[in-house]
This record gives sequence, C-alpha cells and structure tokens, in this order.
Amino acid sequence: CHLDSDSKMDLQLFDLSGMMIASVNDIRFSAGQNEFAWDLKSSGLKPLSPAIYLIRITCMNFYSSSQKILVK
Repeated sequence: CHLDSDSKMDLQLFDLSGMMIASVNDIRFSAGQNEFAWDLKSSGLKPLSPAIYLIRITCMNFYSSSQKILVK
C-alpha cells in the first residue's frame, strides 16, 4: 500500500463464518510504498488450511477489506 506519512496499521484475518483467525496490530510503516508478508499461520501459530479468507486492514481513518483464496 502507499502511505502519505508514517503510519501504523492493524491487519485481521477472518474465515467465512466471521471468526477471527489471526490479528497483527500496530504494524509500523514508513511513508511511501509498503508491503507486508504473512507467515500463513493463525494467532495460535497453526498453519492455515486452504480456504477463502477475509482480510481487514485498518490504517488511521482508512479501512479496507478483501477476499483471498489460500491454495497449497
């Protein structure tokens, strides 16, 4: 994502039933273009199963959600 100024982000991962699978809070990013790599593990450090997941990103007053398919 591209940020106009230094910011922190929160990222949450949900399954299709709405259950939160994982959460990463206070990720700090510098202004400019940024990327975030996930280790594909739940908050309980278990590998994620192939499925459809919903991702919610919160950054200051910006919210974004997307649907991702994990295929192994």
